[in-house]
Amino acid sequence: MCPISTSTCYTLFILNTIHFRTKHDETSRQLKSMLYDVFFRWSNTINMEAKAPTSISISKRRPDASVDHAEGNHLQQTFGFGEVKSHSETKNHHAVSMDLIRLSVFSKNATDLGNLKGVLSFQAIGNQVTFYITKLLSDGLYVMLEIGHIEVPRSLRELASYLAHLDDVLNLVHAFHNECGAATAVEETMIEARKRPTMTTPEMIRVVDPTRSRKRPCRTAHYS
Repeated sequence: MCPISTSTCYTLFILNTIHFRTKHDETSRQLKSMLYDVFFRWSNTINMEAKAPTSISISKRRPDASVDHAEGNHLQQTFGFGEVKSHSETKNHHAVSMDLIRLSVFSKNATDLGNLKGVLSFQAIGNQVTFYITKLLSDGLYVMLEIGHIEVPRSLRELASYLAHLDDVLNLVHAFHNECGAATAVEETMIEARKRPTMTTPEMIRVVDPTRSRKRPCRTAHYS
């Protein structure tokens, strides 16, 4: 019996949830209005934020997924990023933590390059998905705040319990709509004054423990 791969995890669990359809007309209307010009894609390609000269090597120069703002037929800016691991990687805390650091680097660079008021990111471990928003709140102070966690159904039997938490999904979309994306002229001025260079790879290595242990607890984990 083979473990579910990352690409299978994309297709079976995460993608179907991101593009879910609901019979609740009001919820559906709100979601469509807030996400009208937003596209979700599994990119796994080099993006502008990863090309930033301040980008550290740990970013691997590519996110697994991106949330992009479109104008007409063109994708203009990236407002969010995603990293995915299969359930078999649950106990690999080092790899999971590196993904979280990658998300923080992508989000920080997106804030700096696009003068964004906030950037959404998500980390999926199997069917467990955690969402974050990164904002530049003060002089050199970038905050990556966890805003929600959902468990994606793995089968039709689990679908009913997921539908019972659609309000949580709507709250996440509201947070993305209100707190992420392009900044106003006043906010752009503050971002320009507050932003700072990203840590270099040697600087990052100095603060990351070189040892690895699957028994060491992961403080950010929602999975088991």
